[in-house]
Amino acid sequence: MNLENALIVIESPNKKEKIAKITGAQVFATGGHFKELSKEVIKDTESYE
Repeated sequence: MNLENALIVIESPNKKEKIAKITGAQVFATGGHFKELSKEVIKDTESYE
């Protein structure tokens, strides 16, 4: 599977590297529930940086 232009958001930081390796996507681990992220964590919703 090749998702090199994709962003995958997951909860568990422990799974980040394995998912990135399998998919080729950028993987962001929230370390908690996604809906509870503050707006300080993700400032640019175009690039998610």
